[in-house]
Amino acid sequence: MGGKIAESKGILKHWTEANRDEALGQNSWLLRCHSRHEYFSNSQDKPCPECSGVPEGAGKSLLFPRFGYTTAGWEPPKPAGGRLDRVGKVETIAASDFKLTEATEKQPAFGGVAGLNVAYCDGGELLIRNAGGDAFSGSGHGFAVCTRCGFAMSEEKPPTTKGGPAALPREFGSHASVFASDSRSWCWPKDLKGEPVLRHKVLAAKERTDVLILDWTEDWAAEPDLYSLGHALVLAGTRLLELDSRELAVELKGRSEERTSILIYDTVPGGAGHCLELMERGRDWLEEARRILGGSDEHQRTCQKACLDCILDFAGQVNARKLDRRRALAVLDFALGE
Repeated sequence: MGGKIAESKGILKHWTEANRDEALGQNSWLLRCHSRHEYFSNSQDKPCPECSGVPEGAGKSLLFPRFGYTTAGWEPPKPAGGRLDRVGKVETIAASDFKLTEATEKQPAFGGVAGLNVAYCDGGELLIRNAGGDAFSGSGHGFAVCTRCGFAMSEEKPPTTKGGPAALPREFGSHASVFASDSRSWCWPKDLKGEPVLRHKVLAAKERTDVLILDWTEDWAAEPDLYSLGHALVLAGTRLLELDSRELAVELKGRSEERTSILIYDTVPGGAGHCLELMERGRDWLEEARRILGGSDEHQRTCQKACLDCILDFAGQVNARKLDRRRALAVLDFALGE
């Protein structure tokens, strides 16, 4: 913004003192069944819509902000170029109604590889979430959200063993309203009884876009191998289609207790048709991914896990600890019969 950076301090609410939690957005639960399917529901007891399995544990409390996010009146935009403190990690997962049986198009034995099934979903729904905490691991405990003004802060501790909330984050009780101009003012009156706070909320949003599901009928590889292979497929796809590598992304989806699928999706909301084009490339797409993972003879000797010549691009650097191009290459060589 004019060479400056504005930092979000909370969730924008509509002006009402009734149903304060609903004034901030829609509340839901993120659940996970024994088959590792993740889905969201208004009920903590809802069975999995994919396999009818019962949910494991209590799940995580989701908050879908209805009116977006807001800066604070007491904090003006900062000059660009300084160090940014990112709170939490944005993660993308397939939503509950995202099934192979509902695919727009299917292609068994994709690229001539027996056992590799690819499905294209036009307008598949993805869930984007941020649980706060560490910006690299994303292993946060949700956010505490003030229902008076919308101020939000990452929780420092998980809920207690009895299911109740932990102690509030430091300095949360003395926060100034996001609508105040003076940061030294208090949002809560000192005689306020009770805490008007939503606890351990995972901030979330839903997005529809075009998605490809690459699913093996056999348990060929561990999740780290598949993630590296998926990232190589993203880079190979953007090369073939002459796109910026940020226009495609990869995630993994648990298909059962033993199997994991690779999800390649358009990062443009609503989809841009890239996934359908890649489905039509078939074997050429897989071969290009193999060339990226293999490279030259010198690359084979010197690169152990990932480098700038293969899969350590900007997006790869964020998840560098997940990358192992040698293991991904072994999976692809086995699939291609080489």
